[in-house]
Amino acid sequence: MDICEPYEPDLQDELIGDAMAVGGRRFVEEVTFEATALAEQTCPWDGRGDEPAAYRSAWLAHLGQLVAARRAALVRSSATPHPDPSDVSPPTAEQQHSPFDLDPPLEK
Repeated sequence: MDICEPYEPDLQDELIGDAMAVGGRRFVEEVTFEATALAEQTCPWDGRGDEPAAYRSAWLAHLGQLVAARRAALVRSSATPHPDPSDVSPPTAEQQHSPFDLDPPLEK
């Protein structure tokens, strides 16, 4: 590729960008390591010679699944309702107590 040619992002670039967006650099490192381990189980390759197409396909598929799982987990956690502090009404006069009201009455 000539340095003057425009660079066309591929699926790996898109997946790494997605991983960065949902988890940052540390997540990118984790998922690339995990995708590599899973790809090696799916399509063993000793790293010598050209990367087999099946290995690359497996690696991309595993990476995509890991990123999608992280995105889904984030969506689920953001869908959990959080209490709105404006919904909490102040206690009524009957519910308000002074420190003296907390002690039982003294018997004489």
